[in-house]
Amino acid sequence: SGPFAAAAADLGLPSAPPPPAELPVDGFSCGNPIVQRFPAVWRGHFQGGYSHYLGEGGPIVLDWRDETRCFPSDRSCERYIAEMRHDFHRPEGYFTCLPIR
Repeated sequence: SGPFAAAAADLGLPSAPPPPAELPVDGFSCGNPIVQRFPAVWRGHFQGGYSHYLGEGGPIVLDWRDETRCFPSDRSCERYIAEMRHDFHRPEGYFTCLPIR
């Protein structure tokens, strides 16, 4: 099914199998071939961190994330971004979900 299924059938091309029913919460690498099966693709980009103080007089360690993942829907992308913002929000960074197809 999908907007290109009829065109593929007209050309005698095999239609791509649907994406798996169980999708990982953290999406997929945008280079993963499974992304081609999605009728729509959303690119989630998260940058953010969390600072840890290692005791009085000790160093401050920054756990910083810069991740880009792909999702089959805006909803799944926004859920991932919300979870990452919850876990890595000090200091605040950059985060977005953009449709790429």
